[in-house]
Amino acid sequence: MKKIRQRLFVALTALQLVGAPAFAFADSGTAAYTYCDAQVLAKHWKKSVKEAKAKLAETDRAAVEKALNDARGTINNEKREICLFHESRFSYDDAEALASAWGIGVSEVKATIESKLFWGSSSIIDDELARIRSGEGFEGEGEGAENDVNEAAANAFFESKDYNYCDARLLAAHWQIATWDAKVTIGQKIIWDSTQGLEVMLGEAREAAASRQDKCEFYEGPFTFEDAQLLAKSWDISVAEAKATIGNKLTWGGNKAVRSALDYARESTKPEKTKVDKTKKVEKAKKIEKKNTPKPKASTF
Repeated sequence: MKKIRQRLFVALTALQLVGAPAFAFADSGTAAYTYCDAQVLAKHWKKSVKEAKAKLAETDRAAVEKALNDARGTINNEKREICLFHESRFSYDDAEALASAWGIGVSEVKATIESKLFWGSSSIIDDELARIRSGEGFEGEGEGAENDVNEAAANAFFESKDYNYCDARLLAAHWQIATWDAKVTIGQKIIWDSTQGLEVMLGEAREAAASRQDKCEFYEGPFTFEDAQLLAKSWDISVAEAKATIGNKLTWGGNKAVRSALDYARESTKPEKTKVDKTKKVEKAKKIEKKNTPKPKASTF
């Protein structure tokens, strides 16, 4: 099975290397352009990422795709330093799941994801993750019912919005077990609705981590680079400071706190209704009220 996984990885990598330009716009047919696309154009045009994003929104698709194709062809021969894994929508958990499925190291998976992001073919990664998490990725490997239970627990962990890779890593370090086993443990607690006991366990793990100065990094959580940018603007700090703050909150189980901050930041960026709109609404309400108010009957005296 390991050899089969490795052959699958080699085949996927070969597809990328041999026919890279063919995948140039694999994502763009079904989704908006990515942060990586903006980085590619910014580097090619020697402009800021913000300016490139604006261009992506304004320019017609055919022109954008031609520009991206030209840019990728030019930048590919340079030291890119863009489209980095930690700036993408993929998490460390995703990388671990792919590493397990392909039988390779996490660092190799990250490099593959970065390459596919650069060439606009990250939908291949999405498809592969969907296949793995649907259960196909475990085919032929089981220990019967026990494996099914572990798989269900792992899926519960991956699907949870409240727990992340760093929670599993800190718990694994505290108990001196594999990170995968910690994920399964967390997932089982979620399935059994024993989150109170889970919080006690994680609290001890976090305290132990603090005593050895071990903390979560931004990239170990479920948040994206654009989330960090949004919070940096909301908190009036740099992106680097926002990432450090998120990492600190993750260390102490602050997933929900970060999500709440993001919700507030997004709400704050929505345009406020103008006074004119409010006035019109008031006038409309008065007209409706007047229309629905019964006229007084004429006096019979």
